[in-house]
Amino acid sequence: MSSNQSRLSDDLTGMSQNPLVAGISLGSLEDLVTPAETFFVRNHFPIPQLEASNWSLSVGGEVERPGSLNLDALKQMPRKELLVLMECAGNSRASVQPPIEGLLWDS
Repeated sequence: MSSNQSRLSDDLTGMSQNPLVAGISLGSLEDLVTPAETFFVRNHFPIPQLEASNWSLSVGGEVERPGSLNLDALKQMPRKELLVLMECAGNSRASVQPPIEGLLWDS
């Protein structure tokens, strides 16, 4: 089990290991804010194994100052928290008729 998978809550139900997909039943969501450890996990590809010491984020395209940020620089940037609604687009796709391709998320 990768370090990403080992951080999953016991409340999450795994639907696929590779790529990792897991979720909690909608009936189990009781609070306005979902704790990070019980938030759904939806991947379409394997989780890359990255080394934090040499990882960087390239910023380019339609920006004033192209460049790159390492993980420490990114963590030092100002943060802003927002209360938002986020839903997996695959919710209830198991009940879609006629059945559609892909992992049938049924919560």
